[in-house]
Amino acid sequence: MKTRVRSHAVACCLVSAVAVGGVPTTAHAFAPRSTTLDLPDVLAAEPGVTKQPLRQHTMVATTATRSTEWNRFVAAHGGPAAGWSAMWDRATGAPLRMWGPGIAVPGSMASADVAARAAQQLLITQLALLAPGASAADFVLVSNQVDGTGTDAVRSIGFEQLHQGLRVVGGQISFRFKADRLVVIGSSALPSVLLPAVPRNAKPGPAAVALARQAPVALAARYGVTNVQVRDVGDAVVLPLITDDAVVGYRVALPVRFASAQGNALVYADATTGAALATVRTDSFVTGTVNLALVDRNPMRPRKTFPAARMDLLFGAEAVVSDDNGLATWTNGVLQTVSTSVHGPLVKVVNKTGDSASAALPLAPGGSTKWDETAAPERDSQVQAFANILIVKRYVATFAPTLPLLTQQLTANVNIDAQCNANFDGMAVNFFKSSMRCQNTSLLSDVVFHEFGHAMHAASVIRGVGAFDGAMSEGLSDFLAASINNDAGMGRGFFYDDTALRDLDPVDKEAIWPRDIGEIHKTGIIFGGAMWDLRKALVAELGEEAGIALTNRLFYAAVQRATNIPTTLIELLVADDDDGNLANGTPHECTIRTAFGRHGLRTVLGTITAPGALQADASQVTQPVQLTLRGLATNCAGDTIDKLTVFWKGKSGTPAAGSMEAVVVAPVVDGVGQWRAEVPLARNDVVEFKADLTFVDGTYQSLPDNQGDPLYQIFEGKTVPLYCTDFETDPFAAGWTTSSTKSAPVFEWGNPATAPRMAATDPTAAFSGSNILAQGLGKDYLAESSSGAESPVIDLGNYSNVRLQYRRWLATEDGHFDKARIIANGNVVWSNFDSNKGDSSSIHTIDREWRFADVPLAKQLRGHTLKLGFALTSDPGLHLGGWQIDDLCIVADPTSICGDGVVSPAEQCDNGASNADVADECRTDCFVATCGDGIMDSGEECDAGAVPSVACDNACHNLLSVGGGGLCSTSGGTNGATWLLALMGAALGLRRRRVR
Repeated sequence: MKTRVRSHAVACCLVSAVAVGGVPTTAHAFAPRSTTLDLPDVLAAEPGVTKQPLRQHTMVATTATRSTEWNRFVAAHGGPAAGWSAMWDRATGAPLRMWGPGIAVPGSMASADVAARAAQQLLITQLALLAPGASAADFVLVSNQVDGTGTDAVRSIGFEQLHQGLRVVGGQISFRFKADRLVVIGSSALPSVLLPAVPRNAKPGPAAVALARQAPVALAARYGVTNVQVRDVGDAVVLPLITDDAVVGYRVALPVRFASAQGNALVYADATTGAALATVRTDSFVTGTVNLALVDRNPMRPRKTFPAARMDLLFGAEAVVSDDNGLATWTNGVLQTVSTSVHGPLVKVVNKTGDSASAALPLAPGGSTKWDETAAPERDSQVQAFANILIVKRYVATFAPTLPLLTQQLTANVNIDAQCNANFDGMAVNFFKSSMRCQNTSLLSDVVFHEFGHAMHAASVIRGVGAFDGAMSEGLSDFLAASINNDAGMGRGFFYDDTALRDLDPVDKEAIWPRDIGEIHKTGIIFGGAMWDLRKALVAELGEEAGIALTNRLFYAAVQRATNIPTTLIELLVADDDDGNLANGTPHECTIRTAFGRHGLRTVLGTITAPGALQADASQVTQPVQLTLRGLATNCAGDTIDKLTVFWKGKSGTPAAGSMEAVVVAPVVDGVGQWRAEVPLARNDVVEFKADLTFVDGTYQSLPDNQGDPLYQIFEGKTVPLYCTDFETDPFAAGWTTSSTKSAPVFEWGNPATAPRMAATDPTAAFSGSNILAQGLGKDYLAESSSGAESPVIDLGNYSNVRLQYRRWLATEDGHFDKARIIANGNVVWSNFDSNKGDSSSIHTIDREWRFADVPLAKQLRGHTLKLGFALTSDPGLHLGGWQIDDLCIVADPTSICGDGVVSPAEQCDNGASNADVADECRTDCFVATCGDGIMDSGEECDAGAVPSVACDNACHNLLSVGGGGLCSTSGGTNGATWLLALMGAALGLRRRRVR
């Protein structure tokens, strides 16, 4: 789904395409926007190419991505029984987090050098796992710090990724040490960075800078942006273009910051052409809700007294600053008139519709005075913003006392001429005026606390370790406000009533990953809700003071070191650990896992072990299927499996079409994380099945992890092999051919483990042996291209029920856009899933393991020979890894023989020895006479075969002669590479040109 405009029930107030240097490059607002700088998040990567949206959320794969490299790591550090686990990035294949028993590194907590050397050495030895296609020299040390004391201390080391001396946006590898053990490794590294063969320099020349400065101008003309002012052009970077499912390319880009009348943005401009590659909002005029200091959350509630802490005051000519309790000291010990302001060393409030609020108040020595602006909302909003920022700073200081942001002056812009929103733009928090619909957001403390949460997140991320993720930031900002208010209902008073705008603890249902992923505020509720559930549980377990203190300490660990919502769970466990060994649990692991599990945030990986094809056995009515689960915390009730169910159906309609039967699954005796189900078999047919893992809290996980093909297959029946290859020898030397268009990668033969560049969606090893047949070994297929591979002629003899059985690792876009096909004698016998939703189609077929597939060929085959082909035609947008093929067999049912006089289910007729390829007879391939078979039968004027001629149409009518068939051509079909070109022509004629 790459050329569509996302629409949601609540409009997204910002889109975070990329984050630069751990600092947010987007403005975060409290509520969805109304009017804003409306730019696409990603533009054309090349002239004329349709736009592709970058991902907004990091999706986690449910099966291991780099299994070969992962197994080597595990073997080198204690073996499978040691308890190592991993979480994998669905798009890049990187291990987002690896954790387990830990690796002893004596002295690593006391010595930064010892820890750095250990991290560097592991990065080098595990480079193929952490960052395939990169070199160790591509990673530079950027962070090495210790947080906490005693057994709570965690050392974090971060490396940032370079390529040819340029920073790779978002690329980083990090390590965490605790109790002199390396306990967690995280990788957001980009695999196999490949740039155009053009010289690049980190410092762009004047010509490149001049071109880049034109990118905002071009956007302004195209999207109606006015008053564009370019602020600066940064050093060149490598910009990865990452969709939800894959890295689709890399470009050298220059970051250009600009301001406009509609807002501020960052544009990544191609360093050679100056074309805009991606845009990122740096602020936003959006919708929101905020409460201020002297009101109790919103103006509908009674006022309360709050000390004017850290405020600039003026006693005549004497300037002073009040202390944290609002006490001021001045030299003249008599009654004074004190001049107040909404400025201080910690907060500076700027009124966008007039003068800054101030007051002259009487103050006697030892007495008190109150600044009350209840009757003047525009002035009141300034006072409330000032006070609430002080409140949230004080609260954050209880768990992040050394955060520099807390002692720096923060600007709050209030009374902005817009409505129903607030935002943080990277430097200031901004609040909008009231309207008939919404309250002035600076009068709402929830909103002030929330916007400060974004500022806290940006300032807290450990460089090269954590990252600023938009959805996670929304969730943590909601949780921060809810924690201060001790109320899971967020934004009360926003619509002039006491209802919550967002609720972290709804009565009816929880927000669950990934079911409830949507725009970033909605997605953020998943993390905010998990933290709120954890807070409640720890308060019940430890008491209010200790429970909240521990919750906040764990929360801040995620703020500093998580890169997205799925990785927050691991960071909480690291912070909770007390011995540097996550494999033996942490003091509050079960409480943490239970709270996060209710929101679908777990560490479970699953694999299915099942045969592909079985020879018929009358005594065998079921086939055992084994599921192996890893990453479960078996000692925790929250990770308890309520049921593990395998759903199955016979492909020919048993049970009834559209329904699936359930099979009870039992754990394997003495099997750690292993389950087994007996799947009923269908004689001489295919059974399809999937596994649903349901936990006691009602959340679930399914295998296989492939939306476009969500069912495994098992074939059971007697077959005879007609042609088989495991591709261990060169197929092209044995008669296979390949062809392509537009320099697209042809099909290649070789070992995927030694491919020069690894596509993120490709396998790391063959299914069996070493070699496979692949569509561009280790490469993605290209946009607007077609390529294919075709077998030599395969003799089928007189067998009539013929099938293709093979192992597949396919990665292709939704069939609405890209067509992956299997062709038998010019007929399409299989194609990838098309969700048929126009340009909103987004269900891709991406295998994450070797899949067995059975394809019946009988209905499409005519004659006694077969030429089998695999082809893929792509449109201008997203392109992935394509076909990877292994262990291919053409097999036949030995009881279905054309010419034996018995009409089998695969035959249309069978007259035994009378079968003949002459008019009006049952053909020798046991098909009935029909128009298009190249033989003129009774009632036909002509028969041109599979391809109608200019003289004979597809209804076998003679177009050139009345009543005669003499001009009819009886030859048809295609050979050589023409089969691929014919299919390409048909696909290209249907191609959708998509615009965003």
